[in-house]
Amino acid sequence: MRTGAEYLESLRDGRKVWVMGEGQVDDITTHAATSAMVREYVTWYDRHFDSAWQDVLLTSPQAGTERLPLAFLVPTSADDLRRMGKSFAATIFLSAGNITHTPAYGNLIALGILDAVQRLNPSPEHVATAAQYRDWLARTGRFLTFAGGAATIGYRMREDPDARASMRLIKETDAGIVVSGKIGMHTAVPFAEDVYIGTIGAVTGGRSRVSSTI
Repeated sequence: MRTGAEYLESLRDGRKVWVMGEGQVDDITTHAATSAMVREYVTWYDRHFDSAWQDVLLTSPQAGTERLPLAFLVPTSADDLRRMGKSFAATIFLSAGNITHTPAYGNLIALGILDAVQRLNPSPEHVATAAQYRDWLARTGRFLTFAGGAATIGYRMREDPDARASMRLIKETDAGIVVSGKIGMHTAVPFAEDVYIGTIGAVTGGRSRVSSTI
């Protein structure tokens, strides 16, 4: 698990964020519209190093075993699920539920991706890639959030129904597909590092709708 300071530094990566009515934000860590939320996420990371929080946020101590953040755990028992739920509730309660999408949310997304990939029965390499990505999130503490892939309001109000889709297929190559479009983003996007794009968009690959992580 990284520290809050390490998370803070990761946000200075050249990301482009605009605030309605004000224009582009030079630095989301200091701008009045975004800095308070950044501080909340910094605190979320740092609680994992606070002795007062560790019994809530980390796995139980065992001799010779490192305590792991419950936020990035792969649950293997009912007790794991109960402890994860209590840890999520403890951090969410502090904001009266207004900050529901902490980096713990990214682990749940990644677990969902892994489960979906396994159910599709693809090649072992695809399953391994999904598992490695989830493990990488847990190892680094990287912040993943979610967008369904739906079109923006402007796209959905277009006169031509065929132009209302969020994305369209440009071309297919041996290396993959190229798409173009614009999607409506969901919560925490300005503060996360990765975004999983769901399958609501209109682009299909083979028999399945396309999803991706950016």
